[in-house]
Amino acid sequence: MPTINETLPGFQVVVWFGILVPAGTPPEIVAKLNDAVTRAIATPSVQDALKKRGVETKALDAGSFRGHYPRRCRQVGEGDESAK
Repeated sequence: MPTINETLPGFQVVVWFGILVPAGTPPEIVAKLNDAVTRAIATPSVQDALKKRGVETKALDAGSFRGHYPRRCRQVGEGDESAK
């Protein structure tokens, strides 16, 4: 049986994770949570564990994620146009 890359050259799987908080969460709480998660992801032990699994990390601040999240949801819901 052929591999995915043999059938669909350049095929990639992109998985992302985010932490959501309820609307109206005070900005200082959002900032504190974002800082804690960003620092945790950057630790050598977490980076090593993720790299062993082929995971690349990219931490976004709350403002960037606020734009990223709905855009990615639309791509999943409508199908990524780059795949057509």
